[in-house]
Amino acid sequence: MLGTVAEVRVESRSRRQRLRVERSAFAALDDLEAQFSIFRPESELSRWRRREVDRPSDELSLLLGAGVRWQQESAGVLNPAVGVLSRQWANSAETGTVPDEGDLAGLVASIVEPRYHNGVCVGDCSELTFHALAKGLIVDLAAHRAIEGTTGVGIVVNVGGDLRSLGDGAVIVGIENPLRTYDNEPPLLRVQLVNGALATSGGSRRGWRIGERWFSHVIDPRTGWPVDHIASASVIAADAMTADAVATVLSVLPIAAGLAFADRKELAACIVAADGTIALNERWRAISAP
Repeated sequence: MLGTVAEVRVESRSRRQRLRVERSAFAALDDLEAQFSIFRPESELSRWRRREVDRPSDELSLLLGAGVRWQQESAGVLNPAVGVLSRQWANSAETGTVPDEGDLAGLVASIVEPRYHNGVCVGDCSELTFHALAKGLIVDLAAHRAIEGTTGVGIVVNVGGDLRSLGDGAVIVGIENPLRTYDNEPPLLRVQLVNGALATSGGSRRGWRIGERWFSHVIDPRTGWPVDHIASASVIAADAMTADAVATVLSVLPIAAGLAFADRKELAACIVAADGTIALNERWRAISAP
């Protein structure tokens, strides 16, 4: 789903309960993807971007509100309108030329102010993207819906590395080495999660090649340029949408500034630099697993 793999792990003494919770989780994931995917023209989010939705649902309102809030709290590092810049870079990759700096500066200026208020578009919303939030929100909602009304159940919902653990028990999570993305590569680090969430952001897998140079898909909305100093950033938070948002912010900021941002939010953070250097804050060290 959402162009990646979804996994569900359920722990319960009852096999019947495990199967029921598992089915509920995947059903919720299907419903939420149909609601939030911009790759589906009939989804609520796609229709909202075309101004065909007058009153967003509660779930979409939650997503839209988070977009504005995180744009403000990150001082523009996370910006739902970054899709405007991504389109420019994709077009440039097709022509084989790096975007003109003046053109990028103009696009950056055009996305400083939010293009919607209180769920209503006040500008061109067709290029708005919520990838840095929607996947985490889907994971959160699916996990909650799956175990609603149950007892003695633990669940982990994982969509492309954004995961949420709820209920009974702890789970050990491995962090992928972004410089060696092989199936048989051992985890770079391990951490223990108990009723929490983890998300990882980085540019090691996606981007654009222009000439001999590779550009990450992670773009700094304040400059218009892809960033290349961070290989990956992982964040642990109470919910996956928050972890998703902050991991995106940390993928853009300088390492020291990123760790300081996570500290202000009282979140655990792990940043892997482009040269392989690993930077952890104290909250991450406290929950590291062998």
